[in-house]
Amino acid sequence: MRLLATLALCAFATAALAQTTTPVTVTKDAQAVAVLTQMAAATGWSPSNLPSDAVLSGTLTRYEPTQASLSLTMKTTGPSQVRTEVNDGAKLVTTIVNSGIAATVTASSTVALPAPAAMALRPTHLPLFLGLSAALGDPGISVAYQGMEIVNGQQTYRVRISRPYAAGDPMGKLLSRASWLAVWVSQGGALPVQISYELIGTDNPNARFVHTAQFSDFRSIGGLLVPFHEEVYLGTRHLYSLQISSVQFNVGVPATDFAIPAVQ
Repeated sequence: MRLLATLALCAFATAALAQTTTPVTVTKDAQAVAVLTQMAAATGWSPSNLPSDAVLSGTLTRYEPTQASLSLTMKTTGPSQVRTEVNDGAKLVTTIVNSGIAATVTASSTVALPAPAAMALRPTHLPLFLGLSAALGDPGISVAYQGMEIVNGQQTYRVRISRPYAAGDPMGKLLSRASWLAVWVSQGGALPVQISYELIGTDNPNARFVHTAQFSDFRSIGGLLVPFHEEVYLGTRHLYSLQISSVQFNVGVPATDFAIPAVQ
């Protein structure tokens, strides 16, 4: 309830100041647009070719606090609705993200994530690729070319994707931190081999954590290239590896899978 109230108050304050905020400038750098266009063509993830939903399963190897292997299932109907289930054999933990609201659910409890953390929570893999596909056509998103870098021995183009917010927006600074994403696209195959973005602390919205995911083992599923392996870092800490075993598109994931239970 507190989370919903916070979001409602922020929305009201934003509307009240709409007439006094500084206009937002959106830019789409020509070189960045060219790189993202090449990526969409190479992977098949273009706005006209997106699945309505997806289900993937695999094995997550966690490295902290101790190494352990867990089974994972992810369901999505787009970048804003994601359900992730992680099972270690003894306990199932489900994280549900639904249009800026998020919670973790177990058999005995539902814990809502604070609004800043929920806004910054961006499950990678399929939701990421759905989001990247929309960046070029979204009039509210800026894209900028940031040069070339070596990632895991590959020459890549770095592109920053962000959603600018007005200076007078009371949530603008926080939303700007939660909305940017950098993607590294390989020069040879035009594949997105790495992304980075900012996570906002659950207890301290001023805390800054850079989350990085590296992708490999791309395979064609229904005409779309999907990375079957992912390595995830928080700063320099190696958090986990994800090996995908299966991916299915357009399976008819029910809307009830993204309903967040009442907080217990």
